[in-house]
Parts: sequence; structure tokens; C-alpha cells
Amino acid sequence: MKIESGTTRETLVRLGIVTLACLILCILFLRDGLVAWPRENAEYMGEKFPDPAKEPPSMNPSITEGLLDRIHKGDRLAKLEEELGEPSFNNDVEVFWVGKSGYIWAKLDRAGLVEQSTWEDAPHTRTDLQWQMIGAVITAVLTVIAGWLLIRAARTRVVLDDRGLVCNRGEPIEWNQMRLLDSSRYKRKGFVWLHYERGGQPGQQKLHSFHIARFKEIIGEICARKGFESPLEQPVKKKDAGDALQPPSA
Repeated sequence: MKIESGTTRETLVRLGIVTLACLILCILFLRDGLVAWPRENAEYMGEKFPDPAKEPPSMNPSITEGLLDRIHKGDRLAKLEEELGEPSFNNDVEVFWVGKSGYIWAKLDRAGLVEQSTWEDAPHTRTDLQWQMIGAVITAVLTVIAGWLLIRAARTRVVLDDRGLVCNRGEPIEWNQMRLLDSSRYKRKGFVWLHYERGGQPGQQKLHSFHIARFKEIIGEICARKGFESPLEQPVKKKDAGDALQPPSA
């Protein structure tokens, strides 16, 4: 007698779907946070130039609203370029420094000095982009967890033979070591606890019907051999036709 079982197909399908869904979400978060939304912002900001850009303007990731404090009225453009780098647009009257989530705009007078400056958010703000990256990190972690559970489930191996029960290549639980089958949670939770004693030390092994493909065969054999009460539904015996026609005795 030997019964060998892996995990159920339903478990593999369910974990596979969860892993794939988390991976797809992670990719979408990364795409929006690193590529799609910054590109949409750049296209929007390019349209704000006095001469609308035909192509999305170059972006400097270091350009943020906080850099606006470095621009003062009367500053020369050369000084601003030292502070902010090369502008994305400059027609000697209006100057734009484009970042991922907005732009700094400065207006120059005839002497090339700053008259006024301001910051304008793009449609996808810095907070929006940060939330995309947070979502990417969370879904990446979930993908790793779900993938690990999928691999572990795929490697599930339960063997019942003349020696006893072996779960996932662990130490065998021999027949003479088995003491009790606790099936009190089987109907509600779908699992049983096999209690055993090895070397004078008690232990227990969880056997889950959702995770073991040949669960009923294994539990049925353990109960039959050890005399434990089976949690499985017993087939209803059909009455013999002759018995059904026989009138009850007085």
C-alpha cells in the first residue's frame, strides 16, 4: 500500500492567479510612476511654453517646488543656471525648468534679470507619483510572498505507505506513533490534526483537504488502519429490493 499526493490543482491555480495579478499591478504602478505619467506631465508642460514644444521637453528630476526659494527678484540667468541647471526653454523673456511633477517659470526683464517666478504643478503631482511608487513596492512584496507560497505548494508531497506518513520529506510518522485524529475543525475549516508521539514527545501534523489532492484516500486509510473515527462522509448503503418489499415484523 502506497498513496502519494501533491497539492490540489485549485490551490495552484488560485496562488498562480494571485501571483500574476500582483505582478501585473506592480508593473502598472512602475509604468505609471516612472514612464507614463512623467511623459504626460512633460507633454502638458511643453504646451505651456510661449512657443509650444512639438516634442515633450527634457525633464530634470531634481527640479521641485522647493527650489523656487533659490530664485530671487533681480537674479541673473547665469546664477539660476548654476542653481537649477540648463532650462528646458528660454527665449530671453520667459524661462522654464521642467521637473517630473511641475515646472519653475521665471520672467526676465530687458536686462536679463528675474522680475517674477512661480511654480506650477503638472496634472500628476509629486504626491501622485510617490503613491505610484509606494503601490509598486507593496505589490512587489506581495508578488514575492505569493510566488513563494506558489513554489512551496507546488513542492508539496505527502506519502502514506507501510512505514507511516511522510509530509514534505520530513521525518516519518510511523503507524505505531499515531495516537489520535482530531477532526473537530474539518467541517468548518477543512483540515484535521494527526496527533502522534515520537521518542516520548507529543507532536501533531496538520492535514488540509484544500492542499492535499488525495486527502480523502490518505485519511480513509489512516482511519481504517488505526481505528480512528473518520471525518469523511460514509457512503449510504442501498437497501436490497427484497428487504424493501418485506413487511416489518410485528
